[in-house]
Amino acid sequence: VVWAANGRKFVLTDDQSTLYCYSLGEFDAPFKIAKAASPVWSPDGSRLLFSRGDQLFYSDLADKETLVAKGVRPGSACWSPEGARVAFSVDDKVVYVSLADGIQRELIEGRRVSCTAWSADGSAIALEDNGGNPVRVVNVDSTGNYTFWVAPGNYTITYQNGSLSATSQPVTLN
Repeated sequence: VVWAANGRKFVLTDDQSTLYCYSLGEFDAPFKIAKAASPVWSPDGSRLLFSRGDQLFYSDLADKETLVAKGVRPGSACWSPEGARVAFSVDDKVVYVSLADGIQRELIEGRRVSCTAWSADGSAIALEDNGGNPVRVVNVDSTGNYTFWVAPGNYTITYQNGSLSATSQPVTLN
């Protein structure tokens, strides 16, 4: 069972991989999504992100399913705090998509990520690598520049204007 943040909706999966979306206080039949897995509610509880094989979709829970991306690593997707973007792992890259324009923006390459999580303000994404590698935090901005913090070791790597720099100073995350 996965609850929506508003506490009014939940989704559960049966043994046939069908998702059933319920709304508390409504007596209608649940909304069904066939052959789906890894459900994730949007922050406002109005949409549901889910995977079907290596494809990532979201549904408005009425009748519409929208394809977000193909080749997605199952279970790696997450909503941004405002619900306008989705981050996920595809092949050996971590990307995010603005649902308004559908364009995939690459954050980092060469990583097989098992989990992503947005910061509360939507300015960064934490990434957990598959093989017990350090957690990385990547800043999300529109310039293509990024910074990530690597633990353990407390160092920061910054890519800006085509060059990399590193520091071993302790990092404080707000």
